[in-house]
Amino acid sequence: MGMGKRILACMAAVLVLLPVHAMAVPAPADVELGDVANDDGSALAVSWNWNGTPAESDLFSFEVRINEQLLDHFALTERQQKTLTDARSWLVGQIADVLTQRDAAKAEMDAAQSALDQAILDKEPDGTINQKRHEYWQKYRVHKRLDHQVNRLHNAFSARTYAGEDLRLKALTWEFLNEALRSGKEWISVADPAPMASVGTRGDRSDLFGVNSASRADAGMLFYTFDTISVPNPGTADSSDEATGLEQFRAIPVRLVPDIEYQVRMSTFGTVPANPMFPEAEAGGPQLADVVQIGTAAPIGNAFDKSKLNNLIFALLFGGIILTFIILARRNPNMFIRRIAGLEAVDEAIGRATEMGKPVMYLCGLQSLSELSTLAAINILGRVAGKIADYESDLIVPNRDPVVQTVAQEVVKEGYATAGRPDAYREDNIFFLTDDQFSFTAATCGIMMRDKPAAIFLMGYYYAESLLLAETGADTGAIQIAGTDAEHQLPFFIVTCDYTLIGEELYAASAYLSREPMLLGSLKGQDIAKAFMMAIILLQAILFIFSAQWDVLRDLVTPL
Repeated sequence: MGMGKRILACMAAVLVLLPVHAMAVPAPADVELGDVANDDGSALAVSWNWNGTPAESDLFSFEVRINEQLLDHFALTERQQKTLTDARSWLVGQIADVLTQRDAAKAEMDAAQSALDQAILDKEPDGTINQKRHEYWQKYRVHKRLDHQVNRLHNAFSARTYAGEDLRLKALTWEFLNEALRSGKEWISVADPAPMASVGTRGDRSDLFGVNSASRADAGMLFYTFDTISVPNPGTADSSDEATGLEQFRAIPVRLVPDIEYQVRMSTFGTVPANPMFPEAEAGGPQLADVVQIGTAAPIGNAFDKSKLNNLIFALLFGGIILTFIILARRNPNMFIRRIAGLEAVDEAIGRATEMGKPVMYLCGLQSLSELSTLAAINILGRVAGKIADYESDLIVPNRDPVVQTVAQEVVKEGYATAGRPDAYREDNIFFLTDDQFSFTAATCGIMMRDKPAAIFLMGYYYAESLLLAETGADTGAIQIAGTDAEHQLPFFIVTCDYTLIGEELYAASAYLSREPMLLGSLKGQDIAKAFMMAIILLQAILFIFSAQWDVLRDLVTPL
């Protein structure tokens, strides 16, 4: 063979081998397929190692094979099929005219929009533009009304076809799966191909393997979980849905069904780079390199999540502690709890208002009744109202929320009745101002300046208005007692008020004032539980400093 022929043969060999080399992507090794521990029974997990180093462009994906068990699960019974057919017939009869009118209204709205845009571009007179804008909004409102009518009919259809599960979605899933089988697409992808280098390891999944997952012997194995497959619309299923205006699904996510055996495989993809012999040629996209059969497994439901065992232990332990202190509080209502200066001063503040002949103002914060801080403020208001009734002082309670106002009226009324002074209750003193933040603040500050209350209670959650309210109250010379769990507002209350309840002290106030055994025991039990947790954390920190870890302690205090 001549020299020229040898050179040509070598070049041909290089050209042939380049794509082969580019497709030599790593393959999975030591593959394990099984159920995911500690889940609801709808997930599978795959563990493996790559038998090489993947490139940045190397991809992988998992596919699940459609089987008869899955088809049987999504098949409708005769009764379900009749329910769906009857509901569909009802919807077609109800919605046909509305859909026609909506389409016509949409066309008129688009035409009006185009006419308005053209008038603006042509710089027509303002009167003409305003008229066309008015015509557009008329068309828009008509289309919107018809659109709402269509949505109401669709919601009524959904209600008719829901029997513990969406019958239409179930029927579509069954049809999509059957159509995929008929077209030879029996393998359904779990997700789009992902980079091989992006897969996490068992050591990263402390949510499944506990806080010591990184120290496991198999911590370095790659770990991938999936609980759904995406069944694509074959394009032929349920085409008559155009008559109902219902959504046409491009794909339906299907959760894996517990106790059904699934056959799983992995596909790997490589990217063919540009051929250096032909620089002008473009590189190819991801191309299938290999398909590896992983095996068969069934997801299994787990009645007990072992990774949350520490939560169960603490729930039982702290529940027992709290119940014990509730029993002790019933035997001794004068059980010691830490002195809170702001609550000790309640009698002093109300007594000062009585001596000066001035009212007491009480604010419950600016949030709704669904917030814990507002509930705590309402609870304290009941205790304060009872003391005010005993001292025969006046109480003013401005409110931003009408629901909070109604509840505050009932709480104050009950406080006066409990104190034996129901005749002193004045409903008009608990009133609604406005729900606007700074309008409420301005109105409340005005009341402070006019009525000059001798004591002001600022309880609940506050925003930027906290300093305005507290400064105005300080200018009137009133004793101010504040309490909030809004950490950003605490500095303003601390520097402007006489006493401040910080964070959880607001929640503890009702137990402190009432000495009710249930509240008192719960408060004491929670304090003991917190002290116990702090002791464990401190002990673990000390052991860590001296390079000696006690894994049991770390497992207990680490949230899983």
